[in-house]
Amino acid sequence: HGLNMSAGTLAGGLQALAPLFAPLEQALVAKLRSESHWHADETRWAVFVDVEGKVGHRWYLWVFHSRAVVHYVLDASRSAAVVDAELAGVDHGVISCDRYVAYKKFARLHPGVMLAFCWAHQRRDFLALANDYPELSPWALGWVEAIAELYHLNGQRLQAPDGSAARATHHAELQQAVQRIADARDGALADPLLAAPAAK
Repeated sequence: HGLNMSAGTLAGGLQALAPLFAPLEQALVAKLRSESHWHADETRWAVFVDVEGKVGHRWYLWVFHSRAVVHYVLDASRSAAVVDAELAGVDHGVISCDRYVAYKKFARLHPGVMLAFCWAHQRRDFLALANDYPELSPWALGWVEAIAELYHLNGQRLQAPDGSAARATHHAELQQAVQRIADARDGALADPLLAAPAAK
């Protein structure tokens, strides 16, 4: 609108507003912690402020997403302490996440919390295997196709109304597909001729 305003004035205004949102944030975090399923992830985030004892400007933007709440945490650390602070008091539930060690540590310290590792990350590992080891490409892409079937079956399951016979049927089909993958995994790992990169 043609208003010239210094960056300092704008930042100062935001600093004055931020405390007014503290009660809302506290209520949202309480609601997040009261639920039993969360999606969690973190990514690098540059923050150009000097912090005593910290080398560089690499921070992390974390997201914790439940059915009702999406909460972001900007932290200088990528440690399990961030997960512990965000889900303080939680003693049971499911975290859908990648295989990052911070989530594993949280689950180890909270035995009632189960981790549901992300199929998208697993799929990416198989694609990387196919690219890095072309001779293993057919084997790796077979797993990618099996994961694609899970996505397809889950999509059908979610389209069916809750409590319906169709939902139950699709759920059973999905469970059977997961069991087929588990059986194939066990069979592959028992194969003494399985290539080391594939076993990994």
